Amino acid sequence: MFELPESLNVHNVKETQEALLSYLQNLEEEQLLLDATLLQDIDAAGVQLLLSTYKTCQEERIEFNLANEQDIIKKLLKSAGVSDIITTKEKEVGSND
Repeated sequence: MFELPESLNVHNVKETQEALLSYLQNLEEEQLLLDATLLQDIDAAGVQLLLSTYKTCQEERIEFNLANEQDIIKKLLKSAGVSDIITTKEKEVGSND
C-alpha cells in the first residue's frame, strides 16, 4: 500500500511521482493500492499523476486501486472526468476482508 500525501498538487507532484515509481519498481504483488486517507487536495497535476500511474500499471499488468478517498476527492475526480478510470477500492485499508 502506498500512502498518498495530504496534498497532491504542482508543488509536490514530482516528489510523489519519484516515490511512487520507486514503490512500483519494488512491488512484489500484482496490485497497487493507493491509500488516499490523508489526501485532502488535488489539482490537475495530481490527477495527471494518478492517470500516468494507472497507465503504467496497465502496461505492467498491475491492478490499480484508490482507497479511502474523501468525498471531496471523489467529486474532483468525477468533475475531471476520470472517476470511471481511477478505480475506487470500497474495502477499507487495513480490514481483514
